[in-house]
Amino acid sequence: MFEDAIFEDRVSTDEMEYWFSKKSRDDFNEEEYLEFLEEVEDEDPHTCARHEGEGRKELSAFQPRDVVVGQVVEVSTWHGLMVDIGAEYDVLVPIDGHRVDWKASAGRFDGVFDETFQVEIAQVKDPHRFRWPLVGKLVDGPELPGQLDPYSLKVPIFMYADDEIKDVSEEVGRGYIPAKFYVDFRDPDPTVYPELVDEAMERPTAEKAEEDFMNEVARDIKDQLGLF
Repeated sequence: MFEDAIFEDRVSTDEMEYWFSKKSRDDFNEEEYLEFLEEVEDEDPHTCARHEGEGRKELSAFQPRDVVVGQVVEVSTWHGLMVDIGAEYDVLVPIDGHRVDWKASAGRFDGVFDETFQVEIAQVKDPHRFRWPLVGKLVDGPELPGQLDPYSLKVPIFMYADDEIKDVSEEVGRGYIPAKFYVDFRDPDPTVYPELVDEAMERPTAEKAEEDFMNEVARDIKDQLGLF
């Protein structure tokens, strides 16, 4: 959090006075030179669950069904709780924020922050590819609104510039279903852009397009479930 960065001297209070400063009317015609910072490429952009510090356990020390003790260090309104278990990454206890009435449930989440619970590890993933490499659930914690099954949760993944979608799909074990859209490149007046007008084609009605799309989705779902 921003306050933590201030106290840990990761943000300079001297430089902060220039963040929101406004120029006077007399300064607008003066030349201003900007300093460009050197871009540092990070091979691992994963930072949201990383917990820096010496003596922390590596991910290889954990496996699904392990039960450990941890402290809730973050409560997010969208993805859930972050629990520090003494590892190099915190554990995500997933919650679907869209299913939570936050005004009515705020007190229930406040009651778990900074508290210690037993945590069952459900997933251990590659931090280079998965946003949350550790996913689990509270064993002895309260029943929280919007809780998701940590074992079936599809953790968001990172894609890199040189990645091939099909290769990543096989790597993470998820099906790849290309999206299909009906795009009409024809101009209402063919005389305006004649070079863009191709042979006439029958444009499907909205009802027919929706029907075809739903049928294709149904086939894909059945195929992934092994029903075909």
